[in-house]
Amino acid sequence: MVKKFISIVLFVLFSAYNTYAYNDRNVERLVKAIGQVESRGNVNAVSNCGKFVGYLQISKVVVDDCNRILGEKKYNYNHRFDKESSIEMFYIIQNYYNPKMDIEKAIRIWNGGPTYSLSKTQNYYNDVMVELRKF
Repeated sequence: MVKKFISIVLFVLFSAYNTYAYNDRNVERLVKAIGQVESRGNVNAVSNCGKFVGYLQISKVVVDDCNRILGEKKYNYNHRFDKESSIEMFYIIQNYYNPKMDIEKAIRIWNGGPTYSLSKTQNYYNDVMVELRKF
């Protein structure tokens, strides 16, 4: 009886943890936090080098990768300046490379690509986490 009770409690706690970690609200907050770090929410932002643009500072490589993943040319480079399209591309990349939507992995992939380096993405990860805690 005690073992069954403990099993149920552990199941409920584990389920609650997973719901917190991966629910849509947390992912929406993550996108907002990344948008703040990347562009301060400016859909017209252009990086100093000109390679990254829009709300989520998307490069042409990300657009091309999204089209490859989808198997069609849904996005063009101007879509990087459209907030909704940028967020759609974020989800495409995450669903492909991070299907469990691990928050830390999502942040690091967005900064360093699917083969990110922990050390090279650490400062970015810290910056996004600071913003994420504000929401």
